[in-house]
Amino acid sequence: MAKNPADQLLADQLFNVLSAVMIGMLKCEGRDLTMRGLSILLVTKTRPGEHNIRSMATLLNVPMGTISQTVDRLEELGLVTRNADPADGRSVLLTATKAGAAYVTKIGRLAGSAKV
Repeated sequence: MAKNPADQLLADQLFNVLSAVMIGMLKCEGRDLTMRGLSILLVTKTRPGEHNIRSMATLLNVPMGTISQTVDRLEELGLVTRNADPADGRSVLLTATKAGAAYVTKIGRLAGSAKV
């Protein structure tokens, strides 16, 4: 619980936006992404720089194997791709596809139109 009314109002507004986005994405997309999958997709599209399995695991504080499995699912859905890292042949870079970028754009639109 927030310590002052302004903080509580902000918390309530953020909760309303998050709820609207999650429900809206299920209704319009029919894809049931886990929070981990959604986080990976958002990071690949909205955070500058290159992202690989290791950096994603560090950022999300999740084992690399778990990230790899989640990326498998995102690839099946056509939302991300793995591409060879030219700087390190043992690593792959994660990139949002056009469909993944469109998904993130829809999230932004839903968030912008949420009633707070």
